[in-house]
Amino acid sequence: MATIGNNNLNAKLVLLGDMGAGKSSLVLRFVKGHFLEFQESTIGAAFFSQTLAVNDATVKFEIWDTAGQERYHSLAPMYYRGAAAAIIVYDITSTDSFARAKKWVQELQKQGNPNMVMALAGNKADLEEKRKVTAEVSIIFAVMRLLIGVGCLGQELLKLEAPPGEKPELVKTHLRNMIIVPEMIGSVIGVYNGKTFNSIEIKPEMIGHYLAEFSISYKPVKHGRPGIGATHSSRFIPLK
Repeated sequence: MATIGNNNLNAKLVLLGDMGAGKSSLVLRFVKGHFLEFQESTIGAAFFSQTLAVNDATVKFEIWDTAGQERYHSLAPMYYRGAAAAIIVYDITSTDSFARAKKWVQELQKQGNPNMVMALAGNKADLEEKRKVTAEVSIIFAVMRLLIGVGCLGQELLKLEAPPGEKPELVKTHLRNMIIVPEMIGSVIGVYNGKTFNSIEIKPEMIGHYLAEFSISYKPVKHGRPGIGATHSSRFIPLK
């Protein structure tokens, strides 16, 4: 929880994620301002603190960097209990790391502080050529789970943030040039038709279809990737 007194704020912050996701490197960069090329795995948990001036207040973060190994999972509630905020970190080059991050989000939303602010952080962006978790997938998951996140999608920056319990507002809701993936099921996206944005709910039968600027392909695209259009032989459903 966060405590306030005389314009001073103490906030407990916990970092969670799979082993090797880079949690400790993020903390060290935040607290000490330097980056280590190699960082040994955390055993149990490590504690740090950092004080920042925000407007007219002073915020002291009490940071718990937790171990990512499965054998330490049972200790995690001890560290995230009462936390005001949590950063769930995953490695963009590992789908397993992202799957583990999603489980952490689900656990926190069931067992954590109901007013906890959560952020999803995709780490190791310098390894873009090895990326396995697309920005689209992580952003859609963040929206669906009401998390805070920042990502780049099709040259447009999406800023996802909202007070606890409220839907994040997308500065730009324009999704285009991408293949619809399972993680998007149930989400409502805005697609531009040249004049206005249309709201479309993603359904299971739409998985694999290509989402273009003005239409969604009638049948799944069997090749290509985000940024590559559907074949000329594909039929399209025009957006009204």
